[in-house]
Amino acid sequence: MLTLLSTFLGFGTSFVPKILDFFQDKKDKAHEIEVMAMQMEREEKLATYKADAMMQAAETQRDSQLLVHDTEMGKGAAQWITNLRSSVRPVITYLFFAIFFFVEGVAAYVVLTQGGDIEAITNALWSEETRSIFAAIVAFWFGSRAIKK
Repeated sequence: MLTLLSTFLGFGTSFVPKILDFFQDKKDKAHEIEVMAMQMEREEKLATYKADAMMQAAETQRDSQLLVHDTEMGKGAAQWITNLRSSVRPVITYLFFAIFFFVEGVAAYVVLTQGGDIEAITNALWSEETRSIFAAIVAFWFGSRAIKK
């Protein structure tokens, strides 16, 4: 009987290393899949960074080419032409602000003549749309300078 028991025990334990190898292999494969997923995520982030760097380089090159083009266009021109070319954007901005202040002044006058108080004037003049326009103008003129610094 002891011989029979030892034979079964010996036969049964001969499968233990195979079973342990199976579970170890399963864990190894799961680990490899996890590592590959992390590598893919890293590669995606790296590709995004490279694309952003390429876009920034292209923008920088475009800006420098625009400056060179602007300089080339001004060569040989009279000084007053150069001054006129450089004043177009500021003059348009001044005109729009003058129109803005005129319209806001008329609106304030109308609210005051109809018996409105300071709160009514503030609500009428500094609406959400006005704040959006004002923020867009300030961001256009001063935002790019702060970002580039």
